[in-house]
Amino acid sequence: VEHAETGTPSEAAANRKAQMDKRLRKLKHIQFNTPVHKNVKHDEADLLIVGFISTRGAIEEAIERLEQDGVKVNHAHIRLLHPFPTEEVLPLVKAAKKVVVVEQNATGQLANILKMNVGHAE
Repeated sequence: VEHAETGTPSEAAANRKAQMDKRLRKLKHIQFNTPVHKNVKHDEADLLIVGFISTRGAIEEAIERLEQDGVKVNHAHIRLLHPFPTEEVLPLVKAAKKVVVVEQNATGQLANILKMNVGHAE
């Protein structure tokens, strides 16, 4: 069920397509200058931590602790899922020995999106 232009619910296939096309047209005009917040201190990291939404504070605290223990950690915080910023994330993944995705999601959606767009999964 989609809402028609008038706001009333409609199950018509033509309306569904029109409303979907309308949403997709809006995406073309979105300008997002920083789709990934990067904290990259190392050319070659022992660990890349990838996060999303509200995990940033916990990740930054974990990085401090890991760095004190001698672990070289880089951090990529994804701010835009579609289109996925593969060109920005791929070099970070390639430069890390291990990648950990921190998300507040039981099914690992961000990890799966990362694997689909960047690869390099075990």
